[in-house]
Amino acid sequence: MANSFKTEEQLKADLENAKKLVPLGKYAHYKHPGDPKYEVIGVGIIENTEGVCVIYKNNLGWLWVRTLEDFTSEVEVDGKKIRRFKKFDGK
Repeated sequence: MANSFKTEEQLKADLENAKKLVPLGKYAHYKHPGDPKYEVIGVGIIENTEGVCVIYKNNLGWLWVRTLEDFTSEVEVDGKKIRRFKKFDGK
C-alpha cells in the first residue's frame, strides 16, 4: 500500500484551522482551572502522521506537545463535561 501525503495546501489549511481553534496565549488545565500554568506558543505538524499538534510550555519553560484533538478535547469532572484546556482571560 502506498503512502499518501497531504499537499502543502492541505497542511496549510490544517494549521490555519488549528490557529483559530487554539489561539496563542495563556491556558489553564482543568485540574487547575484558575491558574494559567501553560502558554500556547504555536501549532505544528507531527512528522510521521501529518496530524496537527499544539505546542505549549509550562511555568518552568518546559515544552509540551499534544495532538490538536487531545488539547481541545473534553473531560468529565463530577458528571460534567469540560474542556481539558481553557483559554485564560485574566478574570
